[in-house]
Amino acid sequence: MFVDEAVWGGNKQQAGSLKKMITERTRDIEQKHGARYQIDAYTNYIFVSNECWVVPAGNKALRFCAMEFNNEKAEAGNQDYFACIRKVPPEAFASYLHHFDISDFNVRDVPATALLRDQKERRFSNAAAFWNQILCEGAIEACKGPGPNWTREWSEPMEIPNQDLFQAYQEFLGNQTDRSVKNHANLIKELRSYCTFENSRRTQRRALGKVVSVTMLPSLKNARLEFCKKMNDPKWFVDESSTQDEHELE
Repeated sequence: MFVDEAVWGGNKQQAGSLKKMITERTRDIEQKHGARYQIDAYTNYIFVSNECWVVPAGNKALRFCAMEFNNEKAEAGNQDYFACIRKVPPEAFASYLHHFDISDFNVRDVPATALLRDQKERRFSNAAAFWNQILCEGAIEACKGPGPNWTREWSEPMEIPNQDLFQAYQEFLGNQTDRSVKNHANLIKELRSYCTFENSRRTQRRALGKVVSVTMLPSLKNARLEFCKKMNDPKWFVDESSTQDEHELE
């Protein structure tokens, strides 16, 4: 099935229905005034769009292969290019596809493309987007509030006061509100979905005459590795335009 000008609006219930249509082997058919029965499902889907959000790709995203194409040939004045394509006999193209070697093809080995990462990020909760930003920058900071500004560079395992972490999150939100994360306890609970903290429980230390709850963070490298596994993408933090070793995060 070819879906032209597809756009996704973020409806979670519809996301479940679409994923069911893609992966299930059968489909329910309900005749008007008739009995309900099942048929085998053989439909494959191709979504094409100029919109930013096209498919509800989750963290693993095993159902979607997202590719962005160069629009250079779509400009006016490329009629000769398409004329050459149309001259190819359909049976010749069919023969090429028939003899194309796919012996090493693995349908579950989904290419981790920049567009697929973008689709995943659009489904992030605020807390997930906040954590992703911290991992990308390698630092946690609060520099916009009325209190003292601070920045904590992150490389080795370190502890951070829970209230400081929540302050950084609130600055990340800006004018947005997050009803599901009302305090630092809610935030840490959400972040545990993406990071295993060095200690399974929060510790406390005394500062300025009072007890402060802190969370122990792993090293930045280990936190990134764990996030990459959650995203099913070993190159999530690799800048593909740089000379960074592509196996660094594998």
